[in-house]
Amino acid sequence: MKPVLKRVLITGATGFVGGHLAKACINQGYDVHCIVRPASRPLEPSISNSSASYSYSGSISEMQKILIKAKPDVVLHTAANFVGTHNPEDISPLIESNITLGTHLVESMIAAGVTNLVTAATSWQHLDDWPYKPVNLYAATKQAFESILEYYVDAAELKVINLSLFDTYGPGDTRAKLIPLLQKAVKENTVLEMSAGQQIVDLVHVSDIVAGFLIAARQLANGQVQGTRKYCLNAEKRYSLEEVIHLVQDVYPGNLQVNFGALAYGPRQVMEPWTKGIRLPDWAPKVDLKSGLAQLFSEADHTKN
Repeated sequence: MKPVLKRVLITGATGFVGGHLAKACINQGYDVHCIVRPASRPLEPSISNSSASYSYSGSISEMQKILIKAKPDVVLHTAANFVGTHNPEDISPLIESNITLGTHLVESMIAAGVTNLVTAATSWQHLDDWPYKPVNLYAATKQAFESILEYYVDAAELKVINLSLFDTYGPGDTRAKLIPLLQKAVKENTVLEMSAGQQIVDLVHVSDIVAGFLIAARQLANGQVQGTRKYCLNAEKRYSLEEVIHLVQDVYPGNLQVNFGALAYGPRQVMEPWTKGIRLPDWAPKVDLKSGLAQLFSEADHTKN
């Protein structure tokens, strides 16, 4: 009889994707364990009241104790430190969060006899559609961790599904990303200064991202994967940034004011996302962008003021 996914360990549950993932796992009846760093914001009550949580402050011995106690069927690794354009003081935190934490995690998994890992990569590892060309240092650290994983796959029979994410959006997003910035402009009735808006974006609703992680977790728990698999969770349809603005204006005829061309394109601007990734088998996004935006901005309208 094939193993069944029952117990999961999640990193990044205080973040946007990881938080939604933890809540989905709880709702589906999994035994949920979360790793939380002291500097992170607290877990939401809906997560903390229904899961076990462990503090990790950077010590490998802490991580080893966590894995021995949690003993999950699959580890879902979403924790990351994102910096679009880094400063010198960002280097150590980027390495600690995106390389050291993950390496401590995998080393401790192997010691505890846990061999199934789903982790998040970024499409920004593939500027101009290259097999590897990082947009920024953040993307380079994600690639470095992938290389480290290959050692454990070869030496310790780790099994990995690496999911490349593009742009994500959904309820409860407090990141300085496109959709939250549009919501803020609508709520505060301010003019949002933007580039000319011709860059293409690949936006996937967080509920679809969560579904992808759970499909990957079940594939690992059921013994369907050996070694490493790299897949992407991409949208059915991509839009220019300008088209996204017009979609918002269509679904929410409020006072969204955008000044196109006020800002120059950033250094190493991604004008078209990676096109050569392989989509996760048995997964497809269910929330189209217009419906997802309509729901978000309707909720924002209800909570305004």
